[in-house]
Amino acid sequence: MALWAVAIGYTVCAAILTVNHHREQTVEHVEIAIIDPSERGALTDESRIREWLVADGVETIGAPIDSVDIGRIRRMITRNGFIDDAQIYVSHNGTLHIDVRERRPMMRLMVDGYNLYITEERFVFSAPEQSAHYTPVVTGDYRPLFGSTFEGDIETFIDSLRRASDERVKQIGREKNALYKREDSLRLIRRDIRDSRVKKGLFERSSDFRARSDRHKAERKRNLRYYDGLLRDTGRAIDAVTARQDAERERMRGVERRHNDFLRLVAFAEWLREDDFWGAEIVQIVAGTTSYGTLDLTLIPRSGEFKILLGELDEPERKLNRLMRFYRNGLNHTGWNRYKTINLRYENQVVCTE
Repeated sequence: MALWAVAIGYTVCAAILTVNHHREQTVEHVEIAIIDPSERGALTDESRIREWLVADGVETIGAPIDSVDIGRIRRMITRNGFIDDAQIYVSHNGTLHIDVRERRPMMRLMVDGYNLYITEERFVFSAPEQSAHYTPVVTGDYRPLFGSTFEGDIETFIDSLRRASDERVKQIGREKNALYKREDSLRLIRRDIRDSRVKKGLFERSSDFRARSDRHKAERKRNLRYYDGLLRDTGRAIDAVTARQDAERERMRGVERRHNDFLRLVAFAEWLREDDFWGAEIVQIVAGTTSYGTLDLTLIPRSGEFKILLGELDEPERKLNRLMRFYRNGLNHTGWNRYKTINLRYENQVVCTE
């Protein structure tokens, strides 16, 4: 029991001393580290983070340790989309540590109005000013699904589009349910009209019965025509709603095709970046769309003054392997400045134009 009392007393004293130390100790230094920086360049640096601290009015040097708002500093740093995470803590000697981990871009999208980086995890963020990070650059008139100011995870974005589309289809479907109920009601009324009969009265004369029966038949015929018209109108309304649902589904299929094209473009840029030769040889990817709406690529090489017409992203590695053979066996003999374009769109061919 005595040992427990000593241990508890020691713990309480240590806690009191720590609190007093934090109250009395001030921040003496600020150490900022970019954790695991990429060999391809940096998106930010220590001086820029110090500028953020000053601009945000964060108290650092000279401030008591227990007054440092670590949560505020972290939020201030990570609100920049190119920052993946930030760990902030104050050591016992009064040093404020800020360890920043950047996102790792693997493609830069610089089509008209866009200046965005895309990471391997398919996260998109705006390129920071004065950033120097070597990645494949995509230019041209290509337009992704997301806007030029978008920041976030691509799959999350696409999932939101899918959910919104599914909800639109359901909303339209609710209109169809009301029309189906109306159609069922009209069919029941029509059936009752069709099956209606006139009964002869016990003392009714035959001539009177025939006259009344003829009037009933004529009225039944008119009513059947009327309800047939209502049923046709309802059927057309159902078809129109179905067409709207089909149009929304087709629109979403188009979205999925464009999304798949974008993923293929990112995968191609990723492959280029990892390939020692082509990563250095291809300095720009010019992306456009064909008349069918599919992605169409032209590559700008470092060697020569020609353009490489890659076309659609079907087996791009095979196409570039074909080009490599032409580099070795063709251009080395004919000269690197002879052609204006080298076309790889055709199966097993390399077509050049002067």
